[in-house]
Amino acid sequence: MVGDNMSSLSEFAMLLQQMRSKEVSGYEIGTVVKLIPFTVSLYGGSMMATDPLLKLTETAAAKDWRVGNQVLCLMQPSGVVLVDRM
Repeated sequence: MVGDNMSSLSEFAMLLQQMRSKEVSGYEIGTVVKLIPFTVSLYGGSMMATDPLLKLTETAAAKDWRVGNQVLCLMQPSGVVLVDRM
């Protein structure tokens, strides 16, 4: 399990480095692809965000989620914040 988290952290770090060289809007529309563990696909599937990189707002955490839901995420240096369903 630790290896999976380290791999996710490394992938996220590489993605952040790539984003620095591009114009970044600060938000991304993603898609819920898995409920357990809760996982959001971002950048057309090139990044999968899950805990510990993915944090939900209190409002988002209270929702009933389904695979396929589109979500608004804020991209932060420390990870991804899922704001709400679209």
